[in-house]
Amino acid sequence: MSFAGTVGIQFTNCSQNIEISHCDIRIPYVSDASYRGISVENTNTLANLRILNNRIDGGYYSIYIYGSSNSTRNTDIVINKNNIINGWAQGIYTYYTNLITVNNNYITQYSGSNNYFYGMNFNSSYASELCKNKIKIDYYTQYGIYGNGFGGASSASRLLIANNELILNV
Repeated sequence: MSFAGTVGIQFTNCSQNIEISHCDIRIPYVSDASYRGISVENTNTLANLRILNNRIDGGYYSIYIYGSSNSTRNTDIVINKNNIINGWAQGIYTYYTNLITVNNNYITQYSGSNNYFYGMNFNSSYASELCKNKIKIDYYTQYGIYGNGFGGASSASRLLIANNELILNV
């Protein structure tokens, strides 16, 4: 199998009301952070993005969603039922992002990676549900689900983390 290019699907600056569904996205297996399956880099906000039922194979980041600040957060993001395989360093990465659900995803690490691996890495982000995901990591230093400044939007809107399967082997 041969690959070309660095980003499968990319959005910048004020994208909204988008659904990515039933796509087969293949990115090279490399240790370069510019290689991404789906990439969102905003200096403004992204709203209402749904990533559903896709196969994302490879990339340093398989899904990368980056908001520029607390006041310009990405909002109403759904990441459900994706097969995210062979990521080099991170399956799902978010920063300054408000997620609705991250459910029923299958995530694995590329067997040739000599890098730490985060199945899901949420930074300065909020979510409502993180359920029924399966994360299988077999190599190097591993984090199934990692959160830094991550949780529910408020005490009345708590984050539910339930029924996830995390398989971490060395």
